[in-house]
Amino acid sequence: MPLRVCDVICLQTNIALARIFCIIIVICQGAMLDFYLIFYNNSTWYAWVVTDIFSIAGIGGSLVMSYVHIRHKRQTPVGQIELPIACIGWMIYAIALVIRVAVIFMSIAPQLQVM
Repeated sequence: MPLRVCDVICLQTNIALARIFCIIIVICQGAMLDFYLIFYNNSTWYAWVVTDIFSIAGIGGSLVMSYVHIRHKRQTPVGQIELPIACIGWMIYAIALVIRVAVIFMSIAPQLQVM
């Protein structure tokens, strides 16, 4: 059954909104972690803003590359894997996130009390 025009428009709009929402969430999460590192530790943690820029660029780039890849590969079978394109951006993000959370935890851990 062929797709109607409104179905295609809704599908494309939902995909675009999901990508925009994804970037907004990454920006907000990075901003909150950077605020904690800078406000509660010291201003030398401003360097994490550069890491946020690389994370956002990596995720944004992988979203654009996956969109272009999927757009040009519409004729290929559905079973092909497009995952490696997205893994690069998410790997940059995940490594930066784990390091930041570990640094925050190590700065808080000595202050925690065992009940």
